[in-house]
Amino acid sequence: MIKKFVVIGGGTAGWVMAHMLRSFTEEDTEISVLESADIKTIGVGEGTSTFFWALINRWCPYMNEEEFI
Repeated sequence: MIKKFVVIGGGTAGWVMAHMLRSFTEEDTEISVLESADIKTIGVGEGTSTFFWALINRWCPYMNEEEFI
């Protein structure tokens, strides 16, 4: 079983992927997000889509919605 994952790239996609991995891996699996401090965030409107929040609620049960926002 794989015990370490590194998600390359942060932003919405990277952080959601990390939380989704947490949902499908064992508790002792290490998951890291590698993102650049030099690349600015680009908001593209995921928060306005009901499908996005359905994805979060279905596949990211460990995610704290308030912390994510």
